[in-house]
Amino acid sequence: MRGSATTITILLLLTASACADEPEDVVRKTIGPAGGLVSSHDDVLTIVFQPGALTREYEIEIFPSEEPPLIFGSAYRVKPEVDLAVNLEVTYRRVLPNNTDGVTVGAIRLDDYTQQMGYWDALPRLSIDEAAGWVLASDDQLSLYYGLLESGEGNAAADDDS
Repeated sequence: MRGSATTITILLLLTASACADEPEDVVRKTIGPAGGLVSSHDDVLTIVFQPGALTREYEIEIFPSEEPPLIFGSAYRVKPEVDLAVNLEVTYRRVLPNNTDGVTVGAIRLDDYTQQMGYWDALPRLSIDEAAGWVLASDDQLSLYYGLLESGEGNAAADDDS
């Protein structure tokens, strides 16, 4: 009996250590061809998959990250790399800067990031609600990182590949 209690304790410790590498604020949601949405744990980032955007079901993950270069507010990591047939709608919510002329959602593409050229790309802004504090943009692919760009120009580079 003592041997099985030791085995259970070891398995619990291994499971706990495996989960320690996972961000604690990760959100996972399965989305398929019918479409759907997934939001970060704090509802700052929301990604809407239109019907037909995906050809099969994927488990989409979003979590805060400090990996990319600093931007206006938090950045969020999104997994996995997924091909899309229809553009995504990406909403970013936060207190916006006083001048919102150039504010848009920024994205870092996986290909650029893995080649150590992960510049923030300004996504096409669809709309903005200054009073409510959100910006809506369109993305033709599921990007690696999302954040808010104040100037509307992606110019900060990522210097790490992962």
